[in-house]
Amino acid sequence: MNPDSVSAQVPDIADGVREITRRTLNRRRFNLLNLSDIEFKNRFRLSKSAFKFLCAELRQKTSIKSTKRISLEEKICDSDCRILNVNAKYGGATHDAFIWENSEANKFMQELHRNNEQVWLLGDSGYPQRPRLMLPPVTDAVEGSPEAVYTTVHGKARVVIENTFGRLKNRWRCLSKDRTLHYNPERCAAIIMACCVLHNLAIDFSVPDPEEVVEQSTNTSEVALQECDGDDLLRGRTFRNILIDKISRLHNV
Repeated sequence: MNPDSVSAQVPDIADGVREITRRTLNRRRFNLLNLSDIEFKNRFRLSKSAFKFLCAELRQKTSIKSTKRISLEEKICDSDCRILNVNAKYGGATHDAFIWENSEANKFMQELHRNNEQVWLLGDSGYPQRPRLMLPPVTDAVEGSPEAVYTTVHGKARVVIENTFGRLKNRWRCLSKDRTLHYNPERCAAIIMACCVLHNLAIDFSVPDPEEVVEQSTNTSEVALQECDGDDLLRGRTFRNILIDKISRLHNV
């Protein structure tokens, strides 16, 4: 190697180190809260009030000190697009039905039904039909039939979770299908959980959604394997038929 080329590279490396150090010091000296409200939202997708609330909560519930840097698929939501439950410990290739059957949410719903609570979650065809999990019936239901009415009502209610996914990925673009989280699975799960918490916080503080980026929709849902737990499957279908009859009678009143 030419000694002259080596000596020429040394100043470049030193300059790079100095520049990184300068930027780090500037970030530490600069108070982010001095940014305007608009610029703060554009940078961090949260309002200042939401950011202050989050910092206060972290100080109370964690041992993280202010001098340290923080690096900020079963999913259940309510009618306001707030995420109530998220399971991020399985890889993307894991079937929805498997995740559901082994989830704490499933155990909780089982307990409610054992206590005679008449409550249900709505799912798509990627999940197994269960007494506590209502899926749409056959897709070729005759128009005007009780099954068709149920399917329409089910679809209108379940579209909220699709809207929730869209808003979550639009605010936190690292979750978009066109992005990849280049971290180990544990860190990826932590990032997903953090995004869900911040999503709810943004709703609570009425932070407007960013300008929407339209993604190409691909239907990756597949029919769940229903042959396991045959008794539970039959009871689930029975409950669904009862619900279909009730909804049909309500719409005919």
